[in-house]
Amino acid sequence: LDSTLLLLLAALFGAGIITIYPIAVAHTFDHVRADRYVAASGARLLFYAGGAVAGPLLASFAMSLAGPAGFFMLTGGTAGLAAVYSGYRMLRRAPVDAGERTIFVAVPRTTPVGASLDPRTPPDEAGDGQS
Repeated sequence: LDSTLLLLLAALFGAGIITIYPIAVAHTFDHVRADRYVAASGARLLFYAGGAVAGPLLASFAMSLAGPAGFFMLTGGTAGLAAVYSGYRMLRRAPVDAGERTIFVAVPRTTPVGASLDPRTPPDEAGDGQS
């Protein structure tokens, strides 16, 4: 393949893969009671960590067998298995009613401490205990 095409395909691949975890988190919270959010998050992080450990080992093994294409074969196979399992679960479980779904809240990528450092934040909302 031409190197430009390869980079374009790799970028498209990355853009598709990066969406899986946030969608999985949203799907989990749609199906879990609010009092079980922490346990569900812990379980999800444990599985994520297992994949973060096993993934590079499996990818290096696949690449030793098939060369650089082994990485994409492994990733494609894993995505295919996830798609089959997701389809199976969709057939076995009723969808969550629209009224029961968790509402999305956009949160800035900063800490709450940043609000107390912002001079535009009123003192009573800064969370610094000073009114």
